Amino acid sequence: PDRAPSAPPDRNPSALSRPRTAAGARSVPVPAAHRPASDRPHTKTTAEWLEILSSEEFRVLRQKGTEAPYRGEFTKFYPPSGHFVCKGCASPLYSAAAKFDSGCGWPAFDKCYSGAVRVKVDVSHGMRRG
Repeated sequence: PDRAPSAPPDRNPSALSRPRTAAGARSVPVPAAHRPASDRPHTKTTAEWLEILSSEEFRVLRQKGTEAPYRGEFTKFYPPSGHFVCKGCASPLYSAAAKFDSGCGWPAFDKCYSGAVRVKVDVSHGMRRG
């Protein structure tokens, strides 16, 4: 069975592991059997998110938190097949084949599924990230 870190597509793809897409990453189509039923934005209340996410997942996924490097359960998880999905909506984000060890302490991916991940530039820590 597939195990996967995840998050809403515009946030970290994992509450417990913060995968990053390499600069200039390519995208690939989502396999038909794994496409989300809807492209609508996810509109859960805070209470609803707290029902489905742990406190750490909520902090990372909904409050722009970041877990400590080398701590996530998926840091060293390399499945032979399958894909990583969003913890909030179960949409596919990355193929297992796209994962690589970047040495940064968080899982990294060299390509995402088309339209699955939105990158936002973050300058909140005195440097450009994203």
